[in-house]
This record gives sequence, structure tokens and C-alpha cells, in this order.
Amino acid sequence: MTEKDNIDENLRKLLEKSDSSAPFRVPDNYFEAFPGQMDKIISQLPDFEKSPAVNPFSVPDGYFEQLPLQINEAILASDKKTRSWKEILIAALRPSISIPSVLTVSLAITAFFFFTKIHRIDVPAYSEISNEEFNSSTIALEVDESTLIQVLTDENIETSSIEDSYEEYLLDNNIDITQLEKKL
Repeated sequence: MTEKDNIDENLRKLLEKSDSSAPFRVPDNYFEAFPGQMDKIISQLPDFEKSPAVNPFSVPDGYFEQLPLQINEAILASDKKTRSWKEILIAALRPSISIPSVLTVSLAITAFFFFTKIHRIDVPAYSEISNEEFNSSTIALEVDESTLIQVLTDENIETSSIEDSYEEYLLDNNIDITQLEKKL
């Protein structure tokens, strides 16, 4: 027995066990009597081709001549009307306008304070703290790259200015560097 036959057999058994009758029934001779009934309904309809064409709608005299003038007057009247402060306030307090406005302003203020905040880190002098203390403290976590770059460039400026002052002293006193090397 194939799978399809097994399914058909199971379906047949289920239908035999069911006690429900067919829920939909067609009356006897329905399809034979239907064309006659439809012809009778159609014959009772009025013949629209033979009836006179009567337009039940009418337009007042001079309507289309006066319409542009009426439209123009309505536009001019709406332009002349000024809104009072009360109407403007009522319109501004509508939730569709007030909620997005408040959210936009609060977002702008928050962004301004967030992006313009200056972070200051007070680091003790190098001689006052050891490497172990620095590594174990939270200061190492709070220092960012820009701060380190700034500190290093400041140190380079200081050392270069010291070197420049040594060179100036040697030049001012006519001291040869080779003489210093020999004495060292």
C-alpha cells in the first residue's frame, strides 16, 4: 500500500466515523430553474434605452460667471484676517506641535552641555607618585590620549627650551663643545 492510498484510507475511515451531515445543500432543480428566474427579474427592470434623458440637476443662472469673483473675495478675506495671540497660543499648545518642540529644545540643550563640558584631571607631580601607585589608581583610567599628547608636548617644549639655553650659553662664552667632551 502506498502512502497516498494510506492517506485516502485514513480519510475514508474518518468520514465514516463522523456523524455530521453536509452543512450546505442546494434545493432540488435549482440549476434547472435558475435561468428562468433570472429572465423574469431582468424583464421586470425598466428599459433605460427607451426612457427620455432627463437631467435632474441644475445650475443657478450666472453661477460660472460669478464663481471666480467669489473665490477671489474669499481669498482676500482670509488674507485680511489676523490671528490673535490667543489663537496662536492655542495652536502652539496643541500636542502635535508642543511635544516635538519641547523634545527638540531639551535635546539641543543636553547636547550643548554634553559636548562643551571640560574634563579636568588633577594629577600630582611625578615626584609625588610612584609607578605602582599610578597604575593602581583610577587616574590612569581617566586619562585620554589627547591629555597625554598635551602633557608630552609640554614636556618637549620645556626640555627643548633648556637645551636652547645651554646652546646660547656656549655660544655667548665661545666655549667649544669638543673641549667639554675632553674634560668629561
